[in-house]
Amino acid sequence: AMAAGDTYAALLNIGFYVTVSFWAGTKLSVCKEQYARAHKSMEKHGHLTLLAHIIQQEKNAVLLMGTNNVTNERSSAMEIQAAQNLQKANPHVAYTFYLQKMYISFMLREYEETKALAEKYFDFNLLSWTFLYIHTAHSFYGGLVSFWVYRQSNDPNWASRGRKAKIAMKKWAESSGHNFQHKAYLLEAEEAFCNNDIESAKSLYEKAVSTAREHRFINEEALACELAGNFFLEVEMKDTAMEYFMQAHQRYHDW
Repeated sequence: AMAAGDTYAALLNIGFYVTVSFWAGTKLSVCKEQYARAHKSMEKHGHLTLLAHIIQQEKNAVLLMGTNNVTNERSSAMEIQAAQNLQKANPHVAYTFYLQKMYISFMLREYEETKALAEKYFDFNLLSWTFLYIHTAHSFYGGLVSFWVYRQSNDPNWASRGRKAKIAMKKWAESSGHNFQHKAYLLEAEEAFCNNDIESAKSLYEKAVSTAREHRFINEEALACELAGNFFLEVEMKDTAMEYFMQAHQRYHDW
């Protein structure tokens, strides 16, 4: 597309590629390099709308690598401000922004911030072709956040959101088990946790971990181990919880 002179189509595909790579569990060091190249190209050609879509994603990748140095030295303050303004003015950009902010708060287990961001995120309720390639990420992390908030708040609206995400993921798993089965298992495990269905939760967490490992989603294998550890700690199976936490630590490190 770039060779043919269609700069926008080329940059759009670059944006799709780096985003899908991140959600698929590509090594974070590789993601960081991909975001750097995408950021540079979008900045060079002045496509701030596309740049606004990936700025928070890029920050998330850096944060997950264990550093707070998320300032993008390649961009001028004016360009960063323009992208941030687009996040406020463009509902599609804002929707992506709140998903990414909700995601990183969830991964860092910052409950109050996650809940506040999730409320803003779910207020959008946008349906657009531009989100087709990451609908599953929206459903998966939106569902996990919803079940977590439900356990803390007992608000049935959150349980309903979680169930909706679980149903969608199970449908996707029917057509592509390799990509979605572990996600469906993890959402089911979290729902069972919410319902105090201890035996079902045990089995489903184990399935989520083993299936993510089998299908080589290292990021979501790590997450499944962590959430399983939280569950087993809650039901006072501390030795099992520690085993899962150790696995999670190793897989996050590998990622």
